[in-house]
Amino acid sequence: MTIADLYNYNFPRPRRLTHRSFAAGGRIWDPELKWLAHYRDLIKHPNPAIQKRWIQGGEKEFGRLTQGYNQEQGMDVLEWVQYNRIPKHKKITYARYTVAFRPEKDDKWRVRITAGGDQLIYEGIVTTQVASLETFKILVNSTISTVGAKMCTADISNMYLNSDLPEPEYVRFPVNMVPTKIIAQYNLYDHIRNGYLYARIKKCWYGLKQSGLIAHNDLVKLLSAQGYQKSKTTEGLFTHVSKDIAFILVVDDFAIKYTQREDAEHLFACLRTKYKI
Repeated sequence: MTIADLYNYNFPRPRRLTHRSFAAGGRIWDPELKWLAHYRDLIKHPNPAIQKRWIQGGEKEFGRLTQGYNQEQGMDVLEWVQYNRIPKHKKITYARYTVAFRPEKDDKWRVRITAGGDQLIYEGIVTTQVASLETFKILVNSTISTVGAKMCTADISNMYLNSDLPEPEYVRFPVNMVPTKIIAQYNLYDHIRNGYLYARIKKCWYGLKQSGLIAHNDLVKLLSAQGYQKSKTTEGLFTHVSKDIAFILVVDDFAIKYTQREDAEHLFACLRTKYKI
């Protein structure tokens, strides 16, 4: 393209921001409200269709975190409790809501709720080591240079939520942030205290400081029982005692080098005994 062509070129107009084009800090751009909307804004949206979409998203998320709702299978992360059943020595944290548009997912309009872990005191180790970029590059080069080797990837869905806390924590929700259908299903009317509902956190909910390490250790224990050994010198690298397979692990994501398909299938079968992949 020459300078003359540039003068005559019709540059595309800037794309209008929509729900699908911009999100930040757990909020999402709403073109009707004309601001980055929080979950609390969207469930009171003046457009009934948009309001319904996000209320349903909240219902699904609460169902997932509790014991289920409609077709959403519960993971038993939270258990509703009355305030007077909370031990006096336990500090109660808040819940953080995020919203996002995920076009690659079956459930595109997503509500996620996590724990406000910054309000809770935890003095144990929380650091989890993961594979480095250099380790990943070496595994890729090893796959390329090994005759007959292949590479695949895998990730665990909701890995943290499959691990139990050794000691429960507690969280409170503003009543107006809990869908009315959830309140009705779990008969929570007599659980309301000063405008809040309370729940016991039973599993490694996202946001808790200890969740990452507990979930990681559970995964390593499961893999070890099936012969997958964690390298003593290279963080995040695993091999098998007898099978020609190696993989690196970054939180819940796997990059797997293998030569025999059945070896990869063995790894997947091992993971499926506890997790959804």
